[in-house]
Amino acid sequence: MGHTTPGERGERRRAQAGVGTLILLIALLLIAAIAAGVFLNVSQVFQGQSEETGEAVRERLTGEVSVVATTGNVTTVDGTTGVDRVRFILTTGGAGQRIAIDETLVVWAGPDGSYQLTAAADPDDPASIDGSEFAYVVERDGDGSAPILNARSDRVAVVVSVGSFGTDAVVEPGDAVSVTFVTPDGSQTVARIAVPQSVPGRDSVVL
Repeated sequence: MGHTTPGERGERRRAQAGVGTLILLIALLLIAAIAAGVFLNVSQVFQGQSEETGEAVRERLTGEVSVVATTGNVTTVDGTTGVDRVRFILTTGGAGQRIAIDETLVVWAGPDGSYQLTAAADPDDPASIDGSEFAYVVERDGDGSAPILNARSDRVAVVVSVGSFGTDAVVEPGDAVSVTFVTPDGSQTVARIAVPQSVPGRDSVVL
């Protein structure tokens, strides 16, 4: 039976300790790799959920409209010359907004009273609307989403027929009107217009 010297026993213990350290290091590396994989999967899941949530929020976004231009149609009714139809060119108030014109309210406040108007069932025909409606015509729509405004390049013309209110058929020269556009989320844009003092002989005027 052989005998080991103290030096041999020391070398054996050091070798065993080295193997144990190597095994522990490999185990730690495996645990780290597994943890990294789990973290990556969780990150991808959260990223996907975040993108879906962001897209859903963008789909629900609304905002206020911006009035690009306002013109009035000049006519003479019962000897009085004035504006019988007002045309507002609208676009979005900012990037990333979605505004449904067919769900927007128009509040007209003029010398003869205030009226709350909703989109007409036949919006392309201003002559067919009554005193509680407004007409609208899509003038520019880059992605086919009309009557939703969702780009600064989109344009919708909203037409209000003064004669449909059942009072004065025209807004007379010198009269002022306040028009408020209330979008579906409650945002408001106020446009104040005034008919010029001199309109005879003109087909339309800038308001």
